[in-house]
Amino acid sequence: MKIESVKAISGANIYSHQPVVMMWLDLENLKGRESREVKEFNVRLLEKLPQLREHHCKAGKPGGFVESLEEGTHFNHVVEHIAAEMLAQAGFAERDKKICNKDEKDDSKAVIETTTVETTRYIMPIAAEFANAILKDESFSFREKITEAKEIAADTELGPSASAIVEAAEKRGIPWTRENDHSLVQLGYGKNLHFVQSALTGETSSIAVDLAGDKDATKKRLEKFSIPVPDGEVVRSEAEAVEALESIGAPVVVKPLDGRQGKGVSLNLSTPEEVVKAFGIAREFSDKVLVEELFEGKNYRLLVVGGKMVAASERLPCHITGDGRHTIAEIIEIENRNPMRGEGHEKPLTKIKITPILLASMLKEGWILEDVPEAGEQVFLCGGMNLSTGGTAKDVTDAVHPTIKNLCERAARVINLDICGVDLVLEDISVPLPKEKGGIIEINAVPGLRMHTFPSEGTPRDVGAAIIEMLYPNSKPARIPIISITGTNGKTTVTRMISHILAGENLNVGMTTSTGIYFNGEQIAKGDTTGPISARTILGDKAVDVAVLETARGGIVR
Repeated sequence: MKIESVKAISGANIYSHQPVVMMWLDLENLKGRESREVKEFNVRLLEKLPQLREHHCKAGKPGGFVESLEEGTHFNHVVEHIAAEMLAQAGFAERDKKICNKDEKDDSKAVIETTTVETTRYIMPIAAEFANAILKDESFSFREKITEAKEIAADTELGPSASAIVEAAEKRGIPWTRENDHSLVQLGYGKNLHFVQSALTGETSSIAVDLAGDKDATKKRLEKFSIPVPDGEVVRSEAEAVEALESIGAPVVVKPLDGRQGKGVSLNLSTPEEVVKAFGIAREFSDKVLVEELFEGKNYRLLVVGGKMVAASERLPCHITGDGRHTIAEIIEIENRNPMRGEGHEKPLTKIKITPILLASMLKEGWILEDVPEAGEQVFLCGGMNLSTGGTAKDVTDAVHPTIKNLCERAARVINLDICGVDLVLEDISVPLPKEKGGIIEINAVPGLRMHTFPSEGTPRDVGAAIIEMLYPNSKPARIPIISITGTNGKTTVTRMISHILAGENLNVGMTTSTGIYFNGEQIAKGDTTGPISARTILGDKAVDVAVLETARGGIVR
């Protein structure tokens, strides 16, 4: 078989209410034939990809696809199942819900429902190539292709924070549109639309984001409101860093003034030599460095959304457990094969990177990479608590004392953030805040959500739903009325008449016709604008109360 073309269709279509990727095939001598008619094909297929035995297919139960193979199924359907399995192995679940082409008479198309368009667009032709290899009884680098698919997904798919929000939006029936190759998403239409990018919303204050990015300025503002924070000094040289150590008193933390994700942070420093080395590391991430008091205790992250705490996690530093046989370096390599760990933010946990900070932290605790820990012995590799540096998280939402909850909500108000990650160090989050030691060490303007949605231990929290509820409280509508006119003759006239009637009701009307795009009667674009791109122009305008769209018949399937 040959691949003729691959195309993605966004939005509802004749195959699914969700986006799909379609692939047209030239089946050549396989046209109209079933897989069982090709000697040994079904046997070789299931030998090479035994996971297909679990696919439900139209039988609606495990083994259903095998039944289809035995009864007879066309090769486009085989390719669909191969693609669905490859997507599953690349990290995208719900195998059978992805199979969309129900037209058994047309075996030239393979159709997969997806929200991971670029990855699916890559995988569909690979699935056809795999089927060709089975037909010819040739070898195929399946694992290599899955690895490439994962790399494409890491580069192109929504991150975990945006995904959590989008999934919550889908549960509420809120339409969403991806606006770029990163995590910018439009929720809803017209006057009811909102933008989110990771855990940042269109309502987030830019001033508040800038303030939270300056750790020293944030501390000073919190201090004004009697919120406990560590003592600290901003330094620009090694000498100033050592002076700050002497002024504050050991132990101290050294970190970039405007750093993020725990990068460049060194903890529990007591000597001038340690501080000087940590200063050099921090300077790689910022021109200014913060030296501050080290609070003793456990590290917590509380998530505040719309002024209310919605989740809390205890963050644990990157660590491994010995087995009495492997070196620390080998255990790190083994742990990084954990399917829960990935590059960056693609998985619930991040792969452990061997960095200068990690090596220095290990050495401080008396470890080097070549050491072999005893069986069951825990080795903490670095003091940083961020998931992005290999740490883990335990959900403690139900344990938070009311006074701690109130403190974090007040801190979010003081900084004026609608979504806020509050980092604290306390001995115990279930008791009132101590009078002397402990407090808030950082405020995060774009907090990662995956520690709450995928905790290593404890109850996952649907924080995406909390963000959607903040944007659309009390079931506030996300859509606007959309009137679509199609047919043969008279479409433009009817479109204009309806728009005129609605405008008379003091509504802001967005209109598309074969002569152009209009807002409240003013032409904003000329040409035949009766397709999906023009419709998105209207639906993406926050001033539009109602959309009236002349829709060409061809535009419906485009």
